[in-house]
Amino acid sequence: MPFPLFAFGMAVIAALTMVATTRLARRQWAPIIVALAGALALLLFNGIVYQNFVLDDAFITLRYSQHLADGLGPNWNSSGRVEGYTSFLWMALLAGVAKLGFDLVLSVRVLGLLAVAATWIPVYKLWRLWGRETEGSGIGSPVVFAAVVVGLAITGGVGLASSGGMETPLFMALITWSAYLYMLERRAGLRERRGGRIPWSALALAATAMTRPEGLIAAGVTGLFVLFDAATSTNRRQAIARALSWGGVFLAIYGSYFLWRFTYYDYLLPNTFYAKVEPNSVLFSRGLEYVYEGGLRVHLLPMFVGAAILLTRPKLRHDAAYLIVLCGTMVTAVVFEGGDFIGHSRFLVPVLPLIFLGGMAGFAMVLKSLAPRPATAALIATLALGLGGLTLLQEAHDPVVADQRETHRARQLLGTWFNEHTPEDYTIVTFAVGTVAYYAERDVLDLLGINDVVIAHTEVPSMGAGVPGHEKHNTDYVFAEQPEIIVISDGEPNPVPEAALAKTNTLIPALNALYNDPRLLQTYQMRWLFLDGFWISFLQRRDMVADLHGPGLAGDQNFLRNVIDADVGGWRTWRSTLHSSPAGIVVSSAEIAYSTYNVTAASELRPVQGQSYIALAWVKSAEDVADGQIEIVIQEDGAREGETFNVFTLKRDWRLIWVEHVVTRHDVERLGVVILRLGTAAKPDSFIFRDAILMSAE
Repeated sequence: MPFPLFAFGMAVIAALTMVATTRLARRQWAPIIVALAGALALLLFNGIVYQNFVLDDAFITLRYSQHLADGLGPNWNSSGRVEGYTSFLWMALLAGVAKLGFDLVLSVRVLGLLAVAATWIPVYKLWRLWGRETEGSGIGSPVVFAAVVVGLAITGGVGLASSGGMETPLFMALITWSAYLYMLERRAGLRERRGGRIPWSALALAATAMTRPEGLIAAGVTGLFVLFDAATSTNRRQAIARALSWGGVFLAIYGSYFLWRFTYYDYLLPNTFYAKVEPNSVLFSRGLEYVYEGGLRVHLLPMFVGAAILLTRPKLRHDAAYLIVLCGTMVTAVVFEGGDFIGHSRFLVPVLPLIFLGGMAGFAMVLKSLAPRPATAALIATLALGLGGLTLLQEAHDPVVADQRETHRARQLLGTWFNEHTPEDYTIVTFAVGTVAYYAERDVLDLLGINDVVIAHTEVPSMGAGVPGHEKHNTDYVFAEQPEIIVISDGEPNPVPEAALAKTNTLIPALNALYNDPRLLQTYQMRWLFLDGFWISFLQRRDMVADLHGPGLAGDQNFLRNVIDADVGGWRTWRSTLHSSPAGIVVSSAEIAYSTYNVTAASELRPVQGQSYIALAWVKSAEDVADGQIEIVIQEDGAREGETFNVFTLKRDWRLIWVEHVVTRHDVERLGVVILRLGTAAKPDSFIFRDAILMSAE
């Protein structure tokens, strides 16, 4: 869906929700129901309809969950232990879902949506609590609650969280519930003279810390406030008893979990921390930039200002201080972590419900104290919410969302192909491990170290200067492991030529180090898969090449049939265009025109001016020692003038030769594909020609 159409639809739904809430504000439940219905519609439109894809990193957790459900334990591969997931609670929950037989990919999206919706409950309860305690302040207006839930629903990061499959919505819900429960328990403690209450906030914070390591920060901040409450209480003994009870419950639950994970994985922190974080000034600067840019998109600064206004109300002063310190500390932690590469302010999303509520409540107090006429107040609120909403909508704009969906599809196809056509003892190396590993069900070596202890603990120079989470690498270790397959690309419109590897410069040091290592092409041979319109390039260990077969694999006996029968992915292939010699037939000629096609002016196959065509063929030398070069050419109407050609070194191994040509004239009747052997040789001029096709972009 184009972003302007998405923004228009979101703006209409948000506006109707706010207008209806305002008109029904004097009724008891009607405005709340309207606000929740509008927020749900916005959330579905934002997450499921517009963004609509599961993040590759989510499949990392799904793989651990599936392995746990299958009895392999919370492990990445069939042997060894590594904590490559960040969220134990999310992983364990999904393992239970898998054990019940539900589809994990669908379940993770349903649970994400439910977790976001569950966040609205403590937001509502806290809003009602503040409204009752400050009657007449303006906080109790349903418009405040509607503004919070609508603002959350139109935020890009919240929409992505609801459909992206990560633990973010669960973490957000638990932090919000924990904060509400603490504030509620504090009020109960002030009223009561006896103890005995279960510290539910300690339970919730233990779950929060088991969802992400940053949950320990929330628990630490809350614990300090619990101690402060005990120190300032008039009933010191009872307050200390409550504080001890709170700390005991938290330590009993989280301590038991921590003891298990430390003895199981042998490290204090998840492997993801060692792969992504190495405290230094460069990492700090990157994290500061991440918070600055993300904070501007989600209005962190004005929301903190609005929350600070609540400090002027004695009954809300403690809550406001707690909310500001909690959210501020969580945001500061993101700076030291160095930010995130996924975008959409993912690491800031968990604090948005609390800070949005605090900010909106503070500004509602200011507007009420100014006592403008109803029409003026409505105009001010409309302008403020409208301008803020447009900014939040812009935060959802991501030009590469469609590409990410296609990339996910290609990785799913590749993983499924590996699962169906590779031996079970194969090890696959890839840099984007989530989707491929989940569907391949093979041992996978994570090139970036997220799921590999050795690479995660490898020291690299300039840590923090690159793409977050994509900086660790250890090429010597990868070669020492002798994996059978190394994946080097996602789905592409064209195959990646072997000669192009050494010239490729990416943003990922692990790939650059691998591509420029002379051992790579000495040990591995380039292979190509054509799957559902995608070209996927990978390297296979040379001693294993003869053992791998399957539909769509270049050089396989079924390849030509599978490619030519395809009519998907933006490319059209024609059976009548190129005629291949049977596999293994030696062709001896200086110049061989394998195919041309002649069409009438009315034919739909007539070459179109400006259209792109690709000719592909697989050849190898028939000589004992390769000599010379081979050329593949596309000509218009048999003319050498204006032809397009590529030249490749001829080898004894099967290799792909290809050329892309854009038709230059409007009156072209025929395209010709010519394969030419260049150079001189002492031995007969011969090569073996296997498969060939001609493709045109739709």
